[in-house]
Amino acid sequence: LAAATGSLPEVTFTACGTATHTLGSTLDSQLSLTDCQFSDGSFVDFYTVDIPTTGTYIFNQTSTAFNTYLELVGATGTLIGVNDNFINSDSRLKVIVPAGTYLVVANSFDANVFGNYSLASAASTALVSNCEDVFLLAGISTPQSLQTTDCVSSGFYYDEYVIYLKAGQTVTISMTSSLVDSYLELRADGASSFLVNNDNVDATTKDARVTYTVPVLTTPTSG
Repeated sequence: LAAATGSLPEVTFTACGTATHTLGSTLDSQLSLTDCQFSDGSFVDFYTVDIPTTGTYIFNQTSTAFNTYLELVGATGTLIGVNDNFINSDSRLKVIVPAGTYLVVANSFDANVFGNYSLASAASTALVSNCEDVFLLAGISTPQSLQTTDCVSSGFYYDEYVIYLKAGQTVTISMTSSLVDSYLELRADGASSFLVNNDNVDATTKDARVTYTVPVLTTPTSG
């Protein structure tokens, strides 16, 4: 589809297509006026990426032209992770996900901006550390370790993970260890109090497990 008006040059518009990003590669591309555009006015490119095995993966979007905004979405449309400013205007996602096909959303934070960017990805064996945000999708199991470089509160070291849940969805999270007395909390994003917590599953173990169902909000009706 092409359009022109007055003395302005002709602009060609393309449908919102999906390209392929190969895991472990770096791809150079650009946001342009012919790209898809969200309702907030920001331009966006979509890429499918195949994850071969359950594990930890890192995605980076960098640009000197605009403030990047990066998302990873599951095959069913479930948001897995989102990042705006990891370092300056660059974005980074560290995710732990099962094998499958995912959608990488390379976006800008601001409306109506465009320019060159790079999209890179890699598998990672690095443990969660330095109080970093790590995004999860249900269905994974991951070996981790509490370290002195982790988050710390009142002398207790801990790791934080982010998982997006939908209304009515139930999630069960387990933590097992032969070295430490496991403890789990599930909190709403930004909340200081927990939704559910657990120290010992039962009297025979020091493992922890929590189960939580996201409430379904109903709208009151008047009669």
